[in-house]
Amino acid sequence: FHVDSIIFPAVGTDQARLGLEALLEMIQNGQIAVLAVFDLSRLSSGHGAKAIVDEVHHHGTRLLSIFENFDTARAGWETSIEVINLHDSLYKSRLGERIRLGLEKRARTATGCTGVLPYGFRSKTADAIESGIRGNCPHLRKTVEIEPREAEIIQLIFQDYANNRKSVSQIAKD
Repeated sequence: FHVDSIIFPAVGTDQARLGLEALLEMIQNGQIAVLAVFDLSRLSSGHGAKAIVDEVHHHGTRLLSIFENFDTARAGWETSIEVINLHDSLYKSRLGERIRLGLEKRARTATGCTGVLPYGFRSKTADAIESGIRGNCPHLRKTVEIEPREAEIIQLIFQDYANNRKSVSQIAKD
């Protein structure tokens, strides 16, 4: 037998959808006997795993998913895909909410937010000894402080704009 692997571009891109369409065309042409994927949600890319599994099975291709322990050769796969599809749908609908809540929680903690601070601010990390932290991966307290030199520039920019001395484009050029 012959084994090929097909690598899809990042999920959520137009190229990923084109890759899925190319894969389905190969299945329709009888070029793939068994399709093995790590995770059905990565294959379906938000397009509904059930519809894709039905399409693959309709053309006689066996579908295996490692993560879900799913196999269209097993009796009852139709019920399994319904449960998987429901789970994925619920997961995706709450994912954004969980991410937002996690970021808000992190913003309220002493370790602060991740990412780049706006111009005029800097992050100051507490000394490990002062914090009483020991170990290889300390989660040190961080505070956000004003960067004095940059704060002066921001005040000048604001004054120039607020007093109609400079437009936004003039400020950007300076």
